[in-house]
Amino acid sequence: MLCITNMLLHGLDVPKVFHDNSLLKDVLDYTKDDQFDVILMNSPYGGSEKADVKNHFPSDLASSETADLFMAVIMYRLKKNGRAAVILPDGFLFGTDNAKEKSQKETAERI
Repeated sequence: MLCITNMLLHGLDVPKVFHDNSLLKDVLDYTKDDQFDVILMNSPYGGSEKADVKNHFPSDLASSETADLFMAVIMYRLKKNGRAAVILPDGFLFGTDNAKEKSQKETAERI
């Protein structure tokens, strides 16, 4: 229900909704065909993932925080000039660990 409501609010009449764990694929394996113009995400932050999930990300983006990992997935899946609407946990935007700083820098460069 939340997904469909979010789609309607953002003017998407024919959305592609995937029911899968986005963190299980190596982000470096994504190609231009795997990118989207719009990404809407209300991720399950604070959850736990298997330890090997970090191996699906470059070392500077690997983190035990699921919010960091989902933002990295968005960076690799969003087309240039694409847009994203993402619900983030408190403290995400001003974090100081390597993954957050790298994510913030790359996001700023894309804008």
